[in-house]
Amino acid sequence: MNIPVLSIICMAVSALMAFGIPIALYAALRRRFSLKFVPALAGAAVFVVFVLILESAMHRMILNPDADGNIALMANPVLFVTYAALAAGAYEELGRLAAMWLLRRKDRYTGPGTAIAYGIGHGGIESILVAGLTMIATIIMSVMINGGYSDVLGTAETVAESAAILAGTPPAMFLASGFERILAVGIHLSLSVVVWAALEKNKWYLVPAAVLVHALCDVPAAMLQCGVYDDVLIAEALTTVMAVLTALFGIWVWKTFGIGSETDSAAGTESEQ
Repeated sequence: MNIPVLSIICMAVSALMAFGIPIALYAALRRRFSLKFVPALAGAAVFVVFVLILESAMHRMILNPDADGNIALMANPVLFVTYAALAAGAYEELGRLAAMWLLRRKDRYTGPGTAIAYGIGHGGIESILVAGLTMIATIIMSVMINGGYSDVLGTAETVAESAAILAGTPPAMFLASGFERILAVGIHLSLSVVVWAALEKNKWYLVPAAVLVHALCDVPAAMLQCGVYDDVLIAEALTTVMAVLTALFGIWVWKTFGIGSETDSAAGTESEQ
């Protein structure tokens, strides 16, 4: 069974988006907001430590999948969705808060560009690791299956099952991964502004607000995972709505608390660190 060429092309487009979006965004905003690399690196580090290590460790303890990968908590969708969404919101936003607090101790990282660079770094490394590398691995698998080298990928039964799934997936669905990265990076940028405002303007109520908003953004994916619905397009549509609302929230915070008021005069005066 061969994987359609159009599907592989769509995979490649998604992989390109996963890698290209954060790079292009950083390049486009670097001069306007005097972006520096260290805050972006801090955002990437927080994702790795707080999500891939700490949050994943808690999931293994609480969700505790059995030998077949079944998770008992999924039997109660309300509890599962609540736990999964709040865990993601708490770990990522508290990690964001800690990193920004440390960055602000250095004078060179006190401008709002720090929040933007951090958001690009956090959302960017997530985009690369979660979508980009996964899509590249899928492309390699598809090419090997089409080229007749599937025997090196695993047992015939396992490869046949994977090939059937890939071949049966509409090509356009592979573009969903790239589209999700646009939404995710936008969410991280917006929430970085919110948490920055909490620190910069001493509006600490914005921190739990960021946790809650982040959790709500993760609800559609958690509902899909536990079987509340089985249509990926529903999850994508709901996540898009949440991403737009989160962006509007971030813009409101930016304007209400004057986060960017010093940016126009400072843009272009700082050198890249």
